[in-house]
Amino acid sequence: MVDSQTRGLPVLIASDSEWEGRSIESVLELNGYSVIRIERGRRALELARRTPLGALFLDAGLADMGGIEVCRALRDDPLFDHSTPIIVTSAGPAAHRASTAAYAAGAWEYCTDPIDTDALVLKLENFIA
Repeated sequence: MVDSQTRGLPVLIASDSEWEGRSIESVLELNGYSVIRIERGRRALELARRTPLGALFLDAGLADMGGIEVCRALRDDPLFDHSTPIIVTSAGPAAHRASTAAYAAGAWEYCTDPIDTDALVLKLENFIA
């Protein structure tokens, strides 16, 4: 189980899909996480550089800067805490090329809809521990 100090760090969700963002937010909040939800990749990059976070959820299809691109930028950024888990999400079915690109960019996990939220929460707890 994740300790309360770690759970005190907010989880950042960057998704321009209202439904997907709220769905992940609801599941995480029900499991004791505080959440910051935003709609832009560039904003996620700014926040991740200057805010201690428990984890990041990045939508691969963000309009201004996709989640894989944000992940890649953070991987090479000395201001980012590289022990912070990054999960890239995608509304469409997983293409091998997309998931491989996410992992190559530094993602810890790549999830597609429908997201298995029970498994996702367990993975997140393991990542944070």
